[in-house]
Amino acid sequence: MLLYLKTLFEEQLDKLLLFLIIIILLVVTLLDFAVDISSGSNLKSMQIELGLFVVATLSIWWLGYSIKRNQAKLQSIKQQLGKAQQLGAQLSHEQNQRRQTFSTLLIKQFTEWQLSTSEQEVALLLLKGFSTKEIAQLRTSSDITVRQQ
Repeated sequence: MLLYLKTLFEEQLDKLLLFLIIIILLVVTLLDFAVDISSGSNLKSMQIELGLFVVATLSIWWLGYSIKRNQAKLQSIKQQLGKAQQLGAQLSHEQNQRRQTFSTLLIKQFTEWQLSTSEQEVALLLLKGFSTKEIAQLRTSSDITVRQQ
């Protein structure tokens, strides 16, 4: 909720700043027109200044529009990220449950087969993809002993 309020405030602040910039630009331009008229400047220079004012105003408006569009994209990306994080957490939890279930079933099966502790260790290492030579090295025993277990 606080994040939403902060985001809303930031969006409103951006709009307010752009509005203030346009107002300041308008006031400065009007003051410049007044000075130009009182000093007797020609019409051509006042037209150029008016054109620059219009271009500046449109540029500021475009900047504000771009900021708003990018904020909308950012909000969408944040929502997608939140959903992806939730899905990741859910999948991780499901994976842990499946791992526990598999481990329980494996221990149950080893018990039914009446495997010794050494035989269970060898079986687990085989299930993990180790070769009998690798298991023998890990257990500091011979390859033949591992095969017998």
